[in-house]
Amino acid sequence: MSKVTRLKPLEGGKGRALSLPRPLERVRDRITERAGGLLADMLDGADDTLFDLAEKETDSERDRYFDAMRELRLQRGALETGFRQALGNLFQDSARTPDDRERATGKVAVEDLALVKHEELETTVALDNLARRARKGHDEALRAFQHRLEYLFESKVDVTERNNPLEPRNLAACFSACLERLSLDIRARLIVLKLFERVVMDEAGAMVDEANQVLADAGVLPDMKTVPVPRGRPAGEGGAGAGTSGSGASAAPEQSRAAG
Repeated sequence: MSKVTRLKPLEGGKGRALSLPRPLERVRDRITERAGGLLADMLDGADDTLFDLAEKETDSERDRYFDAMRELRLQRGALETGFRQALGNLFQDSARTPDDRERATGKVAVEDLALVKHEELETTVALDNLARRARKGHDEALRAFQHRLEYLFESKVDVTERNNPLEPRNLAACFSACLERLSLDIRARLIVLKLFERVVMDEAGAMVDEANQVLADAGVLPDMKTVPVPRGRPAGEGGAGAGTSGSGASAAPEQSRAAG
């Protein structure tokens, strides 16, 4: 049986970071609580779910499900703590200025594929696919949230998919990094990632909507109706300037900035 492993804290990016504005601190706290609660729900039902899935597999594959069940039981406390800390790091990293940001997103450049271990590549592909599914239908809300962050940071930080704390791939990567510290082989980790997608990532879009609402309620561009076209992109290209996102979209320059 695997021994309980003490997980090391997940470190955020290095370099100078701006202080988080108070409205963004509220978002961080709400999202950390919500996502952490969803992870707890996932772990509560993990044994039953994994057992049911194992019943559909061959004998050789069932052991992986049982290994995953055992590790999740043993490491539950460390997983929940590590995940919440990693989420906090995402928000802090979003405040890093471009010259100082040294975050690794886990994306793999084509020229580096030959140097990546097979397991790392499998995880990367799984995260990319998971994020694409979670992102579906929520692109505009994510762009609205990015725009609100840039507004809060007074354009000192360029917020992109890479450093948006609510980008689905970044959320999933937080949990994946915690899983790498467990005694699971790649197939078992992918099984647990699938469970994480079903329970936690299924709510990713709702978390973005909640974050936009928290910022709007705090006075951060509350009257946005359409998402502005990203800088350097011609108007009308890619649909970035069309549509609505409830509490998230285009800012009027004359609106006063929310208090930090």
